[in-house]
Amino acid sequence: MGETKIIYHIDDQETPYLVKLPIPADRVTLSDFKNVLNKPNYKFFFKSMDDDFG
Repeated sequence: MGETKIIYHIDDQETPYLVKLPIPADRVTLSDFKNVLNKPNYKFFFKSMDDDFG
């Protein structure tokens, strides 16, 4: 079973946050991330794979 790491920033904070989802990257959805984040009314801007974080 795969795992997906999601790195995100909140507002203008410089420190990124990391969450790990027990879902392969090719199957994870925005809804999966929002359920883990548990903060309503946040906006999603874009996604990309990052070789530095794996």
